[in-house]
Amino acid sequence: MASNKEFDRQLTPRYSGEDAIRGEREKSAINVDQLSDWLLSREYLDRQKKILAILKSEKVFDKSQNYFRSREDMIKSALARAKRAKQLQVEKKWEEAGITIQEVDFMVHIY
Repeated sequence: MASNKEFDRQLTPRYSGEDAIRGEREKSAINVDQLSDWLLSREYLDRQKKILAILKSEKVFDKSQNYFRSREDMIKSALARAKRAKQLQVEKKWEEAGITIQEVDFMVHIY
């Protein structure tokens, strides 16, 4: 009888997990836009899209160089992002539109 170690070495997956997920996604008939509308509401999604467009246009929100920054530079850039987010909230009158700074902060982390 084979030992457990030998048995374990002989085990091979029938398919890769990546292929399985890709196949399931291709078979799915779920409309992602409709599901998003149902879960979050079109108004909320449109609002997030507008906020994200503004954040992408502002250089201070670009985090592509974070990997190369020192700890001090990362803290300074995070503070600059928070300050600019608050400035945008005042400039764009987001608070009056019901957009909280927490929602903007959440979008900053996503982007």
